[in-house]
Amino acid sequence: MIKIYSKVLIVITLTILFASCSNQGTKSSKFRLHDDVLRISNDSAYNYGRVPDTSYIRNGKALRGKVESVDRKLYYGKDSSIYSRTTIKFVDSIYCKAYPDGNIPYNKFEYISYEALDTVFYNTLKNNNIKNNDKTFKDSMFYVENYNNPLNFRMIREIKINIPKDSIPRTPDSIPLPKDCGCQPLELNGPKIDCPSRIFSDYLVEAKIGYAAFTDKLDQISKMKGTDANFAELVLAYRYGDKKQWALGLAYSSGVPLANQFSGERITRPIVMLHGKKTFDRFFCLFPFTYAQFGVALDKLTLDLGKISLSDDCSNKLKLVDPGLDLSIPLSYGFGFGLDIPVVPYMDLSIDLGYRSLAFGESRILGGFSNVPSQRRVNMLLLRFGVSF
Repeated sequence: MIKIYSKVLIVITLTILFASCSNQGTKSSKFRLHDDVLRISNDSAYNYGRVPDTSYIRNGKALRGKVESVDRKLYYGKDSSIYSRTTIKFVDSIYCKAYPDGNIPYNKFEYISYEALDTVFYNTLKNNNIKNNDKTFKDSMFYVENYNNPLNFRMIREIKINIPKDSIPRTPDSIPLPKDCGCQPLELNGPKIDCPSRIFSDYLVEAKIGYAAFTDKLDQISKMKGTDANFAELVLAYRYGDKKQWALGLAYSSGVPLANQFSGERITRPIVMLHGKKTFDRFFCLFPFTYAQFGVALDKLTLDLGKISLSDDCSNKLKLVDPGLDLSIPLSYGFGFGLDIPVVPYMDLSIDLGYRSLAFGESRILGGFSNVPSQRRVNMLLLRFGVSF
């Protein structure tokens, strides 16, 4: 009797162990780690230069990770033709390794439009009909390269494109195609331009040389005289926004020599300013931008004027002697627009045209004092050229 119970106990134990191993195997196969690569076009690569929700910089032209699924929705155009929108659900390799059990949070996935892909590879597949892999190209399938074996047709992974039933329009008017004018695309015959990719880091650094054209008053007798000067400018700022399109920081300019009309002395006026920049989406191969600046000159006469401007007692006494004396705070400002021209992924050549209104202090004899500051303002037209990181 004991032997029978022993045999039954052994059978039950083995059954439990087998079931446990089977369940574990099912769980581990639930998420298979693939080493996929998605090729991104040059025009869209700058949008994918960073892993979502992290500070990790990646190659925006070749995304490494796993293609989870591919969805295609159908729409009717105004000409009653059916159009499609294909979206690739993708997760970066960083998250694949961080969540080996496959329970990746939904906010870690990226939804990449088919239009953002580099279609050269996919057209190559179609034209070659995947002969090296003994497969027939199918429009209902999506084909993904292996990261370690790109262009190896035998390593291509096939993913069935999912078309939700509720996305199939029943009538031409049921689901209109967004932004569809029913027009044929404009095709320009000419050489194809291969734009360099651009990846924006968290910090903006600009080093530029500039040319300033302005009018200056050399003394109290002569009239305003047109003149020009060169200067250098450095910008350090922090980038923010979903595309790093905004930047806010400080700018320092070496300044230009301006006259003290009461003494005839020419004094260089360096400036420190709050600097803001807005970069717009790529236009052809260029990134248009606009900037604005607000700050003060740092020479001694301007700083002395600032101190008196903040002292009501001093200001009131001096204005009793000369009511027309300008003792307001010498605040300077400027703005402009320009183009960033990508050269390598982390650097642009940059050129811009701008306007600057520079307020500064002058020294004069007044009320028994030989160094009473007063304010004067000069308007400048600026042309700057340099590099932007």
